Order: sequence, then structure tokens, then C-alpha cells
Amino acid sequence: MIKIIKLLFWLGMFFTSLAIIATLTVYLYLKPSLPEISLVDQSQLQIPLKIYTNDGVLIGEFGEKKRRPISYEDIPENLKNAFLAAEDDGFFKHQGISYTGLVRSLIRCIGPNGCFGGGGTITMQVVRGYVLTRDQTIIRKIKEIFLAYQLESIANKNEIFELYVNSIFLGNRSYGIESAADTYFGKSSDELSLSESALIASLAQLPSRVNPIKAPERTKSRRNWILGRMLKLKYISNEDYLAAISDPVSIAKNIQSYELDARHLAELIRQEVIGRYGLKAYTEGWQVYATIDSELQKEAIDSISYRLSEYDKRHGWRGPVTNKLKDKNWKKKIEKIKLDPTLNWKIAEILEVQETGLSFKTLKGINEKIYLKNLNWILSGKKNIFEEFKLGDIIYVKKEKGAWKLKQFPNVNGGIIVLNPFNGDVKALVGGFSYKSSEFNRVTQAQRQPGSAFKPIVSAAALENGYSPNSIVLDAPFVESQGIGLKDWKPENYGKKFYGPTTLRKGVEYSRNLMTVRIAKTLGLNKILKLSNDLDIYEDIPELLSVSLGSAETSLINLTTAYASFVNGGIKIN
Repeated sequence: MIKIIKLLFWLGMFFTSLAIIATLTVYLYLKPSLPEISLVDQSQLQIPLKIYTNDGVLIGEFGEKKRRPISYEDIPENLKNAFLAAEDDGFFKHQGISYTGLVRSLIRCIGPNGCFGGGGTITMQVVRGYVLTRDQTIIRKIKEIFLAYQLESIANKNEIFELYVNSIFLGNRSYGIESAADTYFGKSSDELSLSESALIASLAQLPSRVNPIKAPERTKSRRNWILGRMLKLKYISNEDYLAAISDPVSIAKNIQSYELDARHLAELIRQEVIGRYGLKAYTEGWQVYATIDSELQKEAIDSISYRLSEYDKRHGWRGPVTNKLKDKNWKKKIEKIKLDPTLNWKIAEILEVQETGLSFKTLKGINEKIYLKNLNWILSGKKNIFEEFKLGDIIYVKKEKGAWKLKQFPNVNGGIIVLNPFNGDVKALVGGFSYKSSEFNRVTQAQRQPGSAFKPIVSAAALENGYSPNSIVLDAPFVESQGIGLKDWKPENYGKKFYGPTTLRKGVEYSRNLMTVRIAKTLGLNKILKLSNDLDIYEDIPELLSVSLGSAETSLINLTTAYASFVNGGIKIN
């Protein structure tokens, strides 16, 4: 008996030594090809370029991977437990390796189908995601084991879990739980409900298949399985479990990812940064602070939205988007509508036309009413509500100051720029009514005739060339030949009146066309064009007298910058 025990002992020692030698041999063989474990830290996260206002409000995020890192202390308990239940409930107990899971993986690897599946521990998923390829081989699995042990030796559990939740791909360009919370629910992770937390955890394995957008039922099934695991592990109570599994899979639509809409400006900054520093800016987590002020930006947005809408309303109602009862393709038309979430408009169907107003239902099933007093801009004169609106009309509505109002996209557009004339800081910039419907920037890209806004430049050129505010200029009819076979050019004042000899000062105050043209004729266009070139209003324009009345085209930003020179003692700012 003693001999058998000794034999077993020495056999055990032999095989243990053999295993140690084999492990060391494999480790030494693979060590040159193992990546440095020091790479596994937050610096390896491909964090997108983020753009903020001067007071720290996020206005833009650019990069292939949408990622917003979160510290371990800020990870909500439900979200943490959901991932543990789904992926590795023994994470805080093991040393990076689950031996039962490892045995299962090795059995799969030597099977006929190869090393398919096998998520491994959270630690193994971290090293796999950061520093290893996706090859499904035994060699890669062994590398994972070595690196998992190494990672566990240099980082604590909290740090590894933080790396995991910030790096994991959760579908729709979203990397990490904070980004996924925003993508699917329009929330921060600390605002998620229990069912929402479990849904995000359900995306960890196969976000291409388990995805609330593409496969809501499959996602719900996986979510409920995770909730069941959380109940079994006593992370949640039975009451919490029953309430959570009864929640529908409901994700946010038309999510506004930013606290403030400044997308036209954010795009300008993106172009500038990439132009200066290259594509690395998309992945290195750079934070760019713009000069704009968030409060002024809000005022500019409200102003352009209100002014363009009011102007458009004065030109009448153009009718509904379509009619549900008359148009068999009405659903397709609605699906093509991409409402800008910053507008806060809703698509609605008219349920009833009444003498007191319109009853409607939004696509989300909200039944409300637009009262007659809020339709006055349409029903002015002899227009009748029953002629203008029909049952089944699809319309846009918005709730403003407690009352629902009818909306339509304006046929006109515009832009606003607010800048500091002393240092060039752009304090607000809105490039159009809706960025989603048109990314065209009407501040920097649109070329428009400045009209009378160019006249002060003509007067400034006059002051630089011997005129004074009290210089007398004749305000009388002016005729200029345009060549053989062409009509003479005969500019007029507003109101078609003439005022005779008038001071330059008064001509500026009352925006007199004929005085401006006479100054341009006397001075010569070359002097006016030189000043406009110095101010970067125009680059190349024809030498026509009509230019003095603003007939040539320029951008809003160029004209505004030129005006800043008047305030800034004649010094041009950029």
C-alpha cells in the first residue's frame, strides 16, 4: 500500500513538473509574440473628437467609434450586475480564468467545428478586445490565458471591469455603456431603468443579432434571460424582476445627442482640426473648445426659428404633408421624413375638423387639439377651416407655452453669426433652420447680395479719400450708359424720391442709393473695391457701379467681419 502511495506521489510530481515545464515552454515560445500588457489601459480607447462651447457644453462628436468613457465608481449597480449576470458572475472571485469555462472552450477547440463561441471571463474579453486578433485558434486561446493572468497581476478588478464596460462594442457605432445608453435611450447610464440596463447587457455577445433596432423580440428574450439570472444571483428581488420583464423594448427615436444645437459650427471646427492635424484627431480623444457661448447660441437658434417661421406664415398655408385616406403611399412618405429633434415637432393625423379647431393624434398615440385662435394665420379673410383641413391630413405640430400649434417648413432660410468685434470670437452661429434637413451653412457657404449693407463700405472709402461727414453729395436722378443696344441704368431711392444736396452723414443714415452711386462714380470703383478686398468682403468682382449698391455676392461671415472693423478702430479681425 505504501509503495502504491509512493508511486502515485512520484507520478503526481512527475506530471506536475511536466505540466509546469510544458507551461513554461509554451509561455517562453509565445512570449515574443505577446503584446505588451501595458497597452491595456484607457489610452487604448479610440475616443472620438469632441467639441464643446466655451462654457463646456458638448456640441459635436466625430469619429468612427462613438465612445464616452465612465469611471468604475460611476457605473450604476443595476448595469454592473446585469453584465456580471450575463457574462461572468464569478469575476470578482477568480484570477482571470474560469476553469470550467476553459475546459468547455478547449473541448470545442479540438472538436470538428473549431474554437467557435466561448466568451471567456471578463478579463479574457478585455485582453481579447484590446490586444489580440479575432482568430479562433487554440494558440490564441492560450495567449488569452497568459495575458489574462498578467493583466490580473498589474490591475485590480475595478480597473479591469472599467476597461471592459468602456471598450465593449454594443452595436450602432456605440462602444461602452455610456455611449450605448445615449444611443438606444437618449439617457446617461445613471438614468437607466433595470430593464434598460439588462437590455444593454444583452447586446454584449452578438450586437449584430441581438439588437433592439433590428431584432426587438430576440433582444427582449435575451434581456429577460439576463433578468432571470440577476434574480437567481439575488441581485434583484422577485418584484423587480416581474416589473422589469413586463417592460416593452422601447428605444428612443430621433435622439438629440447634444445639450445644445451648434452642428453647423461643430462641422466647421471638425474640418479645421482634421485639416491641421489629420485623421488621428478622430481617435485620440481630443477635446476642442469653441468660442461660442451656449446661452447666446440658444438665443440665436430661437431667433432664427421664430423669424423664419413668422415670415413663412405671412405667405400662407401650403397644405398638409399628405392625406392618410387619399394617398395609398402615405406611410412611405412619413418614413422618409427626418425631423430634426431640435425642433421638437411631432407628426400627427387629423382626426376631426371642428368649428373650434382641429383634433389630432400623434404617431405615438397622443390625442390633442389645436384651437381656432392658433390657426388665425391660416384662416384670415374668408378662408374656412373645413375647406383648408380634411380628415386624415398628416401635419406637423408642436406644443408651445402649453398650447399645440400647426407647423410647416419655411420656404425661406437664413443664418446668424454673432461675434466679438475686438478679438474675432464667434459667440453664436446658426447655419440654417434645420441642420438635419440641410447641412448647407448659410453663414459661411451661401453667397448672397448684401444690398444696402454694402453702402457703409462705400462711405468708409469716401472718408479715406477726402470726404467728411459734412461733405455735400447730390441726391438727384442718375443715368449710366451700359453700352450699345442696352438700356441705360437708372438707379432709384426707396420711395422713388430725390432730396437734392445732402450731407454724407444723412446719406448714410437714410441709406440713399443715388448718393452712394454718385460717390462711387466720383471716387472710382477701384478705391472702393480695394477697401472691400482689404476687408475680405469680395475677392473678385466686376467693375460695375451697381456693386456700390451691393449687387455682388459675398458671405454673411465676411460681411459681419468687415462691419466689426468699424467698431474695432478700423482694425480687421479674423
